[in-house]
Amino acid sequence: SHNEEWITYPDGRKILLETTKTPVWDYHGTLMGMLGISRDITVKKEAQAKLELISARLALATLAGGVGLWEYDLVNDILLWDDQMLALYGIEKKSFTGAYESWRRGLHPDDLLQGDAEIQAAIRGEKEFNTEFRVLWPDGTIHYIRAQAIVQRDGSGKPLFMIGTNWDITERKISEELLKESEQRFRNLFNQANEGLTMLSLDGKLIEVNKAFADMHGYTIDELKNMDISDLDVLRENSFEGRSKVMDRINSGEVVRFDVEHLHKDGHSFLLNVAASLIHINDVPYYLAFHHDITERRKIEIQLQLKNQELLKLNSEKNTFFSIIAHDLRGPFGGFLGLTQVLAQEVQSMAPDEIQNIALTMNNSATKTFNLIENLLDWSRMQQGLMPFNPEITPLLPVVNESLSAILESANSKQIEITCDIPETLIVSADINMLMAVVRNLASNAVKFTPRGGKIYISAKPSGETLKISVKDTGIGMGPGMIDQLFLLDAKTGRPGTEGERSSGLGLLLCKDFVEKNGGKIRAESKEGEGSIFTFTIPHSEQTEFKKDNNHLVPAGSAENQNRKLKILIAEDDPISARFLTHTVSTLSDDILNVATGPAAVETCRMNPDIDVILMDIELPGLNGHEATRQIRQFNTAVIIIAQTSNAFMGERELAMEAGCNDYMTKPVRQILLREMIKRSVDGCRV
Repeated sequence: SHNEEWITYPDGRKILLETTKTPVWDYHGTLMGMLGISRDITVKKEAQAKLELISARLALATLAGGVGLWEYDLVNDILLWDDQMLALYGIEKKSFTGAYESWRRGLHPDDLLQGDAEIQAAIRGEKEFNTEFRVLWPDGTIHYIRAQAIVQRDGSGKPLFMIGTNWDITERKISEELLKESEQRFRNLFNQANEGLTMLSLDGKLIEVNKAFADMHGYTIDELKNMDISDLDVLRENSFEGRSKVMDRINSGEVVRFDVEHLHKDGHSFLLNVAASLIHINDVPYYLAFHHDITERRKIEIQLQLKNQELLKLNSEKNTFFSIIAHDLRGPFGGFLGLTQVLAQEVQSMAPDEIQNIALTMNNSATKTFNLIENLLDWSRMQQGLMPFNPEITPLLPVVNESLSAILESANSKQIEITCDIPETLIVSADINMLMAVVRNLASNAVKFTPRGGKIYISAKPSGETLKISVKDTGIGMGPGMIDQLFLLDAKTGRPGTEGERSSGLGLLLCKDFVEKNGGKIRAESKEGEGSIFTFTIPHSEQTEFKKDNNHLVPAGSAENQNRKLKILIAEDDPISARFLTHTVSTLSDDILNVATGPAAVETCRMNPDIDVILMDIELPGLNGHEATRQIRQFNTAVIIIAQTSNAFMGERELAMEAGCNDYMTKPVRQILLREMIKRSVDGCRV
């Protein structure tokens, strides 16, 4: 083998040996040892290094051609400059000390760290020395220098010399800075414009684009440069260069405006209004175009058109609404008024069973009329967005039973059997008023269109995260054409019941709106002569114990709670409503107090701290229910206060709860629901 290695003597002197080694074998082929020859090549290597140094100097001198030449002895820190180097630094020869610090003193202070770093990186062999820096002359002027150098090393890699050249690049730098500054001013004006600006070649290539244009298209400026403008056009055949008539006008010197639909980088389209003209720069023609995004303006125009159509639709619905009012209210009210007239004139001569029959008929008529009015008002509030939506977790069965109470008389009069198959354990999460309206309307329709002696089945069962509730009848059914139009306002689906009962079709519209508001769906199945099945879904809750507002739990009440009679205060200024409420809660209380004003409610509660429940009408004279509740809460935080109001509008519930009420119910009050609400609230507070 052949190799070179450095040997260090005890006195620290180093020599370079060139060694040749060969193995020695015996006659059996066994390795006996190594035979080597070494010779000192230190002088040879030093001569070779000097020769390479001279060659490097000659190469640099040839390369320099009149620029400053320098040599830096790294071992002895000796810096040699020629006269051109002194001139480049603006110093006289007598002030040059010939050390590394001489060079550093000449550098601009802001470039000193960079210059040191570049030199040291070259010495370490990390990179070539090839850089630019500023020189600060003694007179304060700044000159720009370009510097290149090579590092000469010994055989062990130790750096010995740096040999380099410098030349003045001040004029070039100043020109570059002026050009850069001028270009930057133009670029700032171009880019800061709020409108999208482009400069295009005559073949439609984007030569320059500003930031606004790039942003509105989702690209960077560099991505758009040299792109064909037609690549951004939704309809390439109608692209910028393809609009021959437009181009003819632009080429004739006219500024032309037109609309074009462009594609964003993410794929969506938007509309631009473009103003384009022909310009010349250094006798080279270009197209200059201003682009204004009019997408939002066009959307507003479209929205105005849609609003116009909605107004026309609302007008049509309003006409339908008034038609229903005129047609369906006059009949029931006419009959009701006629019966009141009969009672007023002939009650003295009537037998008790006649009076009872007339009273039942009047009650039935009043119930139907009220249901129709309630449907009309609910539908009107839904259309205006004023219908409150207050979902609650509640047992389903009491809600269905309360809803059916309104149509039981009609069903009994037609000898229709209603079967309800709903487990007591089923819990729903829904707006109770809306849910009752759906059940009431579907059951009422089933009674109308079921012949005497028929049957109606109401059932509910879980289906995933929803409850599926069905109302099935053995009625006259419907054909496919009518089913398709059941939930359309502009379709006339109302028809007389099996005994001439009136039907507007409005109830089914409410059912659809209410079910969808609660996150469900409704559908109908029917065959003529075989009856109908209306099925809707509602969110299902698997809870058996649930919360009501301010942490009022609703578990199964204890026997003590269920049997104990409550002390109840009814704050109601309408005598008929007060009498109805007194009758409703009589099964829960044997100590009922009545007041007709807000101040009286506050004072009565103050004088009777053992009151359990207050039924608080919101529209009380003297002091409304909200303020009366606030005053009561100042001295009694335990009493249960249930608000009642006829104003079933958005925010009414929130206002009542903020005032300090525990629960809220809209009028007309449903007896079963009110009793359940009182029981739940009382049981919850006693847990």
